[in-house]
Amino acid sequence: MAARLIKSCALLLLLSSAAYAEKLTVIGDAYALGGETLLYREYHYYSEDGMDHRVVYIAPDNSKIAEKSLNYRPGKSTPEVNHQAWLYPEKIQIAWDSDQLALAYTDNDAEQKTATLDANWPLVIDAGFDNYVRENWPSLLTGASLEFYFPAPTRMSLVNLMIKQKLCAAERQNDVCFSVNSSNWFIRLLLDPIELSYDKDTQQLSRFRGLGNMMDKEGNGLKVDIRYRYQGLCVDEALCAPLLSEATPQ
Repeated sequence: MAARLIKSCALLLLLSSAAYAEKLTVIGDAYALGGETLLYREYHYYSEDGMDHRVVYIAPDNSKIAEKSLNYRPGKSTPEVNHQAWLYPEKIQIAWDSDQLALAYTDNDAEQKTATLDANWPLVIDAGFDNYVRENWPSLLTGASLEFYFPAPTRMSLVNLMIKQKLCAAERQNDVCFSVNSSNWFIRLLLDPIELSYDKDTQQLSRFRGLGNMMDKEGNGLKVDIRYRYQGLCVDEALCAPLLSEATPQ
């Protein structure tokens, strides 16, 4: 009896620790670029040591439309990624195989594409870009243009991108802004840059404007204006996350 009680208590503690192993840290409200139509919300959860990062994407009807997990142990700007979307069926995996990148991509239940690529440096992967900005903060504030490589799983290749400081188009007064675009001048003529706004004091991303990583039901990339809220102790009801349903992804 005592042994069973001890075992039950141990199991309860294990389940409790698992339930609180990650904390909701950031909420991103994604609006249609140039408008006020809410497209979805991002809920960012981090483990206590910051090495694991989970993003849950929730539609306005409270259904889960995508989920992404990142493992930062290979590097703060070069995490492993596992992304699954259901609004438009898509699965992306980026993993390290020794000093090479293993990419896997499935689009709308089509046959999976895979590739193993040599890593070109400096390399930035997915949300590791946020850490890359902070790591290079002093250089960026001097006006330097920094080039880096970024995996494009849909193309099974690395693309060469560039980031530099720019004037802020958004309203926040305490922000510093950066533009991200192709390092190829011809491609820059064809693509709209992404604008990132960071708080000058905290170096936290406050706004993302441009083509995001989510697609609509037809598979078209969504151009979004994402405004980020940092939870902290979450004492203000306006900042706290609404309760999420356990809706089955459609």
